[in-house]
Amino acid sequence: MTARYKIISPKLPTPLIFSIFIILLLFSSCRPDRNDASENHPSALSLLTVTPFVGTETALRDPLPETTRYSLDNESVEGWLSPPEKILRFPINISRDAHLHIRLRLVIDKSSLIGNLTARVEFNRLESSGDNAPDILFETRPDQITGLVQNWTPVDIDLSDYAISTGEFRFIADGSLAGNPDVHLLWGEPAIYYPDENRHHNILLIGVDTLRQDICSPYGADPEITPNLSSLAENASVFTKVWSQSPWTFPSFSSMITGNYPSTIGAIGYNERIPDSATTIGEILRAEGYATHTSCGNPWIGNENSGFDQGMDSLWYKQNAIAAEAVSNTEEFISRSGDRDWFCFLHLQDPHSDYAPPPEFAGKFRDPNYSGRYPLAFRDLDTWRLEGYQFDPTEVDQIKNLYTGEVAYVDYCLGELFNWMASNGVMEDTLIIFTADHGEEFLEHGHFGHGQNQFDVLVRTPLIIKGPDFTEDTKIDTPVSNMDIVPTILRYLNLPAAENLPGTPLQDYINNDANPPRIIFGEECYDDATKFAVDWPYKCILDFMTGATTLYDLENDPGELTDISLSHPDITERLTNDMRTTLISRRPYFIVLIVGHPDENPMHFTGNITLPGGIDSVRDYSLNESDILTLNENSIDFDIVNSLHGTKTLKILVIFPTRGSYDLSGSVRIDGDAPNDRFFPYGTSDPDPTGDISVYMGDFPWPAQIPSDFRNQKSACYILAIPGLDPDENAESSDYGLDPEAIEQLRAIGYLK
Repeated sequence: MTARYKIISPKLPTPLIFSIFIILLLFSSCRPDRNDASENHPSALSLLTVTPFVGTETALRDPLPETTRYSLDNESVEGWLSPPEKILRFPINISRDAHLHIRLRLVIDKSSLIGNLTARVEFNRLESSGDNAPDILFETRPDQITGLVQNWTPVDIDLSDYAISTGEFRFIADGSLAGNPDVHLLWGEPAIYYPDENRHHNILLIGVDTLRQDICSPYGADPEITPNLSSLAENASVFTKVWSQSPWTFPSFSSMITGNYPSTIGAIGYNERIPDSATTIGEILRAEGYATHTSCGNPWIGNENSGFDQGMDSLWYKQNAIAAEAVSNTEEFISRSGDRDWFCFLHLQDPHSDYAPPPEFAGKFRDPNYSGRYPLAFRDLDTWRLEGYQFDPTEVDQIKNLYTGEVAYVDYCLGELFNWMASNGVMEDTLIIFTADHGEEFLEHGHFGHGQNQFDVLVRTPLIIKGPDFTEDTKIDTPVSNMDIVPTILRYLNLPAAENLPGTPLQDYINNDANPPRIIFGEECYDDATKFAVDWPYKCILDFMTGATTLYDLENDPGELTDISLSHPDITERLTNDMRTTLISRRPYFIVLIVGHPDENPMHFTGNITLPGGIDSVRDYSLNESDILTLNENSIDFDIVNSLHGTKTLKILVIFPTRGSYDLSGSVRIDGDAPNDRFFPYGTSDPDPTGDISVYMGDFPWPAQIPSDFRNQKSACYILAIPGLDPDENAESSDYGLDPEAIEQLRAIGYLK
């Protein structure tokens, strides 16, 4: 059983219960319709956004019931779990002909359990007298219990006989197994919807993993690579200057579906989860009655702890699923949601390494004279990343050709999807947004893969939008970002923009020259705190660990080969300050870096780090079984050997303090002795020979100022601080772990009070 519990509604004081009951009765299914100049959109209500009553009493229970998720056949579904009291009650006002949608699932933890269980849905009219029994709308038979265990069971109940009625739905579990703690009945995806009376406003967000902009035909690539994308572009708006917010999957897609910077919501590698406090576009749309679904093949999105399931009625995940499988699942979701507005996030994994396209696509772009070791697939990325590996140019070309084959296969599958949507009459009713999380590097800057830097081969992505307000066969050259997607969807639905979203609705850039270009920001590499800012045509990259900056003129140097920061110090300083005051972490934290050098013997780094105010959590990276890490209430003891792991020269400890705990003290020894010139404890290039440290977070430089080539220097230990907007609630004032200059800049732009 896979289950994750999340309380949808906060606890409420008992005196409010009666008022809430009345409000739910009157308004639970009567929210205002979305509308534009000519249409009323169909409405719906997800019962996942309504807190039910439990049992037979006329009051909410404390604690409130919870939703949960169950997984079956690669798909997890969110729903209400039948409580021990066996009854969930939802006050409802049915304003016109409606349908009730449910997907049922029964989970039995012990195979030895014998008994019966019946799932039943009743409707009790408010005007009914106490002598009238509720109407039974649906009831399973005892012999259907096996089917409920083995499959998701769809239930669709026609409520037309109850139009203009006020009352309550009762979801009931009956039988000898009802209330058994080893038996779980999930009322999945419960929603009231009104069959199609007007044009739908569906949304299909297509995010292709590891897709470079310059590999797509609408951006100048060979027309044979993505002909279906070219056909889409002929009926859509193509944005030419687009940046993602990170060069790797998790923070980039997190930013895309929340409309916020990864650091703002805490969706960085050190967290590896979208926090519950962040609001996703799925949560917004489900609250508007949308059916919501994700199809994906990447564990960063599909694993049950990623946070990407927030707001999604269902999430289908198969690791490394090929495009045809994800597209088939998407078609299945659209088919079962045909009478509702729906939102689908379709993630396609194929261009990500390994590069192994179907044979007909693997050979399509291969040099006919190629006879090397990668004729059909390339699975040696880790080997090719090793420093000192001798690269054969013909092999590099063939690897790129295999990557191109993967992209062409994705395009073929998207063509199949678009044709299916057209034949089923949903193409014209759907806003289609096509983009990617990041690109891929093939030695343009000395690396393979992605996540390692902020060059445009990694953070320049395609963005094509087809739908109302987006003119056909149009190219927009204004710089934009993937963070603009959430505001764009909200504008499309005439919904108010969420507070503090830094993005801009992309409709503003269609046939509108009044909007001036703005600065585009990005951040979050794997092991580096590198960030970038684009103020066209200039792009500044800042390493927050070392303080090193580079500046490029993208118009005249699109390959980012010439650093012009020394000749343009004013631009470099301005963009550096913009990054310091914009890309601020949601939480402050300390970083302990233990660096190994291949020319030196392994060394033992032992020590203690203490935060007197308390430690909230610790994350470690690249440690092996021989390394020892002990966490006490407010301190960490460690014994770490700096041996290398492949190309990873760093072992990292990330220490999140409890709120307001900004003091750090401790000591470090190397092979049992004082570290001499191998310990840099204050975020600078100045060593402390004693090995002892006592420092306040606000005293660290921001960005840090450790040697820019610290990975290539001798083995050493560095301590850095990453300030964040996490003030001490008990203090009269807080410095947020920032230096005074940064605080004043944040206040000047309205970020802090």
